[in-house]
Amino acid sequence: MKRYVAVLSIIGLFLSCSHLTSTESTPSFDSSVTGQSDVGQDVKAVQEAVDKGGTVLLKGTFDFGPRGQVNIKNDVAVWGESDGNGRPLTKIVGGFWVFHSPLPSTDLPLPGPGPKIKIKNIHFDGVTWSPMHFPFTSGAEISGNKITNVQPFKLPIKWQGGDFVLVQTGIILGTRFAHKPKYLPGAVTGKLVVENNEIDLKCENPKTTIAKNNIQANGALSSGIISLSDGTLIQENHIELTNGPKTKGITQFGSYGNISKNKIKGTGAWAVAAISWKSFKGSGNIFEWNDMSEFKASSADIYCTGDKNTFIGPECKVIDKGEGNKILADK
Repeated sequence: MKRYVAVLSIIGLFLSCSHLTSTESTPSFDSSVTGQSDVGQDVKAVQEAVDKGGTVLLKGTFDFGPRGQVNIKNDVAVWGESDGNGRPLTKIVGGFWVFHSPLPSTDLPLPGPGPKIKIKNIHFDGVTWSPMHFPFTSGAEISGNKITNVQPFKLPIKWQGGDFVLVQTGIILGTRFAHKPKYLPGAVTGKLVVENNEIDLKCENPKTTIAKNNIQANGALSSGIISLSDGTLIQENHIELTNGPKTKGITQFGSYGNISKNKIKGTGAWAVAAISWKSFKGSGNIFEWNDMSEFKASSADIYCTGDKNTFIGPECKVIDKGEGNKILADK
């Protein structure tokens, strides 16, 4: 059986996104924890420090075993140490959703804003599913981290390819896995900053499937979905762009993907795009029967700088700067 991986961290499940400059100075710390490479001590010690809130410094190597997890319920900034070049020296090995901000309830309205969270300069190695899962936060900054050897988790979902989906994720922001029935307004709010992280997902025969998500992009520069993978299936997602002409629906930098039956509504630069950028070719993709009937483009419904892509669907506004692309429009 082929193994399918849902990589949801770097594809735009953000309500808003902005970037900071790298001029932040090292703060004073309210508490400090040194790793003992002992799962029996490390998880408990970090949880106790995080429960106190404030700014926490983690030093050394921490062993979180196969299921170690720290729940965040108060405002907290967790820093690791770094070398002179900004590379993380603090390391957390293993764990499952190492840092997690659980929903306090699924009843609306939610009881107050979630915690403000900062995770910076930590090397996460060998975590299962994702090192960070934040379904409840009123602002998050995730920067300067290194994420390696993320192990897939077998999620019991029946689909045409089998009885489960293997998921592995760099960073999760939102309620997609915390409350599957519906999106919870007010769960994730504020400024969300994800920058300068190095993410390496490991899986045999990896493929990316992004399907049946409800995504609202509220930031002025936000995107609904950004895919950097080859062979990606992006299907039956509903994306609403709410904040002006520079927001974007689905952007495929990878090649040989299938982007189909998605609905994009609102106003933005483009609904779907195949983009060639640096080492990414944005070529050989198939875009078919995406619903853009409620989308108003400031640039184009379809924007393409990659080559040999095929677009199938109703007639719409197209900007094609690539070569060998096919536009098969149903007039």
